[in-house]
Amino acid sequence: MRERRNLRLMEGSDAQDKCLQYDVIQWLCVRDQTYSQLCRALSSVSVDHQKLNATLEKVAVYHEPKVADRGYYELKPEYWKEFDPLFAHYYLNEMEEAEDRAVKIGKQEQYWRLKAPPAAGAPYDRLSDLLHTKACHLFLLNVLKDVMHLVNLDSSATCGEALGVVALQMLAVLLSDVRHLNRIQRICDCSKHSVSKFIPTAQVQEEFSTENIYVNIHVTLRKHSESHPSMYQMLMQLQQVNNCSRLVDSVNYVLELLSLSGDERSFAAEGISLQVNSRAVEALKRRLRKELRQKAILEEFAAK
Repeated sequence: MRERRNLRLMEGSDAQDKCLQYDVIQWLCVRDQTYSQLCRALSSVSVDHQKLNATLEKVAVYHEPKVADRGYYELKPEYWKEFDPLFAHYYLNEMEEAEDRAVKIGKQEQYWRLKAPPAAGAPYDRLSDLLHTKACHLFLLNVLKDVMHLVNLDSSATCGEALGVVALQMLAVLLSDVRHLNRIQRICDCSKHSVSKFIPTAQVQEEFSTENIYVNIHVTLRKHSESHPSMYQMLMQLQQVNNCSRLVDSVNYVLELLSLSGDERSFAAEGISLQVNSRAVEALKRRLRKELRQKAILEEFAAK
């Protein structure tokens, strides 16, 4: 769904150039690349070498070859903000390497925070509507329930954090989808209400009665005479999880988006902290520094 060349998000002569630039940036996030390595990485698409050279001149710095090393390209600092952790062509090891480099080199300490993509052209202009459905909201509710269980077990905490971050990325995109916000606001304007008037304090229902995420995120569903916590209640609990810094920061980001689009006073009254959890970020930095030291020790041992 994030493949621009397939969704035709851009029209005009510069569409292929934008797609090529996007791909080049993602591969340079994994590691510094020689020209031949980049060509192999881009082998799934037809490469125009003239355009590739122009793109590299724009987004990368070329390091001249030395006696025993080939010349290579390094991503310019200002383009690290375009790192996409959901790039479809990463293998697992490449994704992990790109994520580590995004923090250590690109200084993107919150690279997992995603925004809604730009509007697509026809016939894909209504594709984002899939997010604004009862089925999607129920799916997110069930995933968050699984995450709650996984992160409380030492044996599955890492898996639970990864699953939770992806689910919250999806929720963040849903909340920041301006196209749908505009539709909601038009409905509210027509009925002479504000968006915040549609946000309940608590509801217990058999199923979601609306496709408005600002309502459904507060709804407690009853299944088989048993009530399950709402998405909002689970976010409050996940905010207190230890040793899952990316997950906690993702929760904070979702709450920020939720407050900006709803009634900020109601959140302030409930004492929700909308600031980035600095301790969580520091914990992530310490873990990355430890991994870097371990890697250096292994490399030194291998050299001997």
